[in-house]
Amino acid sequence: MNKDKDHYQVLGVSKDASLPEIKKAFRELSFSLHPDRNPDPVAKERFMEVQKAYEVLADPGKRHEYDQGRKSAVTDQPKQFLGELWQTFFNQGMQK
Repeated sequence: MNKDKDHYQVLGVSKDASLPEIKKAFRELSFSLHPDRNPDPVAKERFMEVQKAYEVLADPGKRHEYDQGRKSAVTDQPKQFLGELWQTFFNQGMQK
């Protein structure tokens, strides 16, 4: 897994989410985070993350490639993957 956040987590959907579920999550998040509606600088950063995640997960080919990369990270570099997963879990827990 690369240093970017997990696209499924960014959109708040499961890895088995359907395209309509992905679109719905994207619409809701982009509406609340759009820079024209939300002046918070963090919102702009999150908005860009949401856009990137949607761009990948809404395209079947890109999504398949992304999912394959996620599987490779688990099998090829398990320690690094688990370390990043651990960090993501605790960083999100601290933000709530």
